[in-house]
Amino acid sequence: VTAVATVLLLSNAQATYYVSSTTGNDANNGLTEATPWKTIDKVNSVLFSNSSTILFKRGEVFRGALSALKSPLGLTFGAYGTGNNPVIAGSVLIKDWKPTTRPGLNSKVYEAVVTSLPLTAAGVVQLFANGELMTIARYPNVDSPANKKWLKVGASAGTNAFTDRALVTYAKPEGYWKGATLRLRNYSWTYAIQPITNYNAATGKITAPELGDQLPEWGYFLDGKLGELDYPGEWYYDATVKKVYFYPKGGVNPNTLVIEGTTYETGLSISNQENNTTVANLTFRHFTGKGVAVAGSDNIIVRNCRFEHNVTGLSLWNSANSQVT
Repeated sequence: VTAVATVLLLSNAQATYYVSSTTGNDANNGLTEATPWKTIDKVNSVLFSNSSTILFKRGEVFRGALSALKSPLGLTFGAYGTGNNPVIAGSVLIKDWKPTTRPGLNSKVYEAVVTSLPLTAAGVVQLFANGELMTIARYPNVDSPANKKWLKVGASAGTNAFTDRALVTYAKPEGYWKGATLRLRNYSWTYAIQPITNYNAATGKITAPELGDQLPEWGYFLDGKLGELDYPGEWYYDATVKKVYFYPKGGVNPNTLVIEGTTYETGLSISNQENNTTVANLTFRHFTGKGVAVAGSDNIIVRNCRFEHNVTGLSLWNSANSQVT
């Protein structure tokens, strides 16, 4: 199935448009608070005139990634109404959880099919339950992603491998860790995050590309392995079958929780000389890259915005005379 995007050219110079995820309708004209649009997709389909204003309703959540067509000048992205900042979210809601039927998993694990959700090619990158970040299935287990429970490198085995006798003791079969992710603290301020390409069970040897020379006692842990989904708060995304697996804390049915999976990379892109853009009173949340990315555009104002659970909140590149307050 091929999707065909429709671009709407608006002739209203310097008009103000309203967006509400609860009362809006994308068939509306968007020109009044009583006739708002509903979705970010609608906003992205519009070729705005210079100096137009797009306002999102306070207290509401809008899922997706914002961008402007044909690089208009002087756009304002802001808020209307009362209450908290509108949230531009890079996550999707995941619903319809059922006890898993996957062999080998704990009976307390649930699964949800996400084939109908608007996922990007990245799939589901992080999972939040009622706003709390969950843990990608990993070893050793932790109560929270913030917990620093590490294994330690035993001995270097060349620039792409190391051994650890603790893995031998863990007694997983030959090749078990292949395809999982290695997260290695290789310096005081950096991590090496690499896919594991081989595992030797007899020696506890992990092989992964571009590790450099490891030192004994360097900390690491392993995640992204479905077989390690054995602890409350852990989850795993299977891109092959488009399912998310989740072991909720406290034995709670996840259908009673707000479960959000991050997938979009950038909340708002301002690029290609989209000069004089203002972004005010918005919250950017759950983006796998940047909340707001400014590149090659001048006189940008970012004011009273919040950035929550993004890899990078705001980036400014090749942008003159810009202000962040």
